[in-house]
Amino acid sequence: MSTDWNPRYVAYAASQGRTPDDQLAHDRAEKPGAHMVPFILWIGARWTDFRHAHRLGRLDPVTAAGHEAFDAWLDEASP
Repeated sequence: MSTDWNPRYVAYAASQGRTPDDQLAHDRAEKPGAHMVPFILWIGARWTDFRHAHRLGRLDPVTAAGHEAFDAWLDEASP
């Protein structure tokens, strides 16, 4: 499989106790035809948590610096 994983997907897989390859295989088996839905739901919930922690509204724009802060926050929260 690929070795060029999106860092956010790597954090998702780690949060599930899996490597990205193992997580993708797991989600494909669990959700055929919709295997990215678990990641989409997970990353959406993480954005909600981040916005809440940083007092950002649901529709407040996120700058490039905000995306960097989110990624750093995500790394801190990963196991």
